[in-house]
Amino acid sequence: MDGDKLFVAIVIVIKQSTNIDYSRIVNISATMLTTNLLHPKAMPTVTLNVILKEVRVFAGDELFVKILLDSVDSGAIVNEFFVEILGIGRTGWINIHTDKIYESEKEYLKICIPLMTSGQRLPMGRHLFPLHLMIPEDLPSSYESEYGNIRYAIKVSLRSNSENSTCTETFPFIVVARSFFDEVPETIMKTIEFKDEVDFTCCSFPFGTVFLKIVLSRRVFCIGENVNCLLIVRNRTRKILKNCCLLVMLKIQCEALSRYEKINEKKLSEEIIDKILCEAMNK
Repeated sequence: MDGDKLFVAIVIVIKQSTNIDYSRIVNISATMLTTNLLHPKAMPTVTLNVILKEVRVFAGDELFVKILLDSVDSGAIVNEFFVEILGIGRTGWINIHTDKIYESEKEYLKICIPLMTSGQRLPMGRHLFPLHLMIPEDLPSSYESEYGNIRYAIKVSLRSNSENSTCTETFPFIVVARSFFDEVPETIMKTIEFKDEVDFTCCSFPFGTVFLKIVLSRRVFCIGENVNCLLIVRNRTRKILKNCCLLVMLKIQCEALSRYEKINEKKLSEEIIDKILCEAMNK
């Protein structure tokens, strides 16, 4: 049943059961038909997709990308068809005490590559556009946290003479930064010792101290490498130490400016990578 017959049937039912002015309903139905509200919008005639050799790429390596374009429109003429490789870092939060909004943004990567020339006709069917480009060595790693993130994405944009054949799609990927030991200063590669002594008091009366010492072979380690350390704890108090915990933590400091006053503020984010429980020796 088409739209006109459907509304006629509705009008007959209303007329028999109520005293509503059905002429007004007929006018509304005619308006809906003329404004194309009863007929759905035409479906898009093109689809974009991306095939990556690897979702994760190291900084300094090549990124291999294949752009897939499927078109069922034989009359589409390309105005712009290009791909952008983007890398943007953002930080932002709201200070709950002052209600100030802090936000900042930095662009690490932006590469634009045209895929077709303006005015070129887009034939029907599937089209493949292979690309490979070098990722800069100085890019930071992808990161997600409460106060900020660093994200990389491939943005494909197609603009043509028809709205149905115009679309934009974004596909994320991950970048991992690399460092080499020969670029690290020699002082960082030497054995280091961390010492600390904590005083315990109660009502201004001293209860003694706890001495801590951690010895590491160096400051720099590879991902996946075992970190061997020597932990020394000396209890010089009259209390018994119940447990001792060693944490490996990742600390990230985010910085942003207030939206209006341009005041700088920093946030520290901590994430526990590994946790080791060890029994303390009372001496």
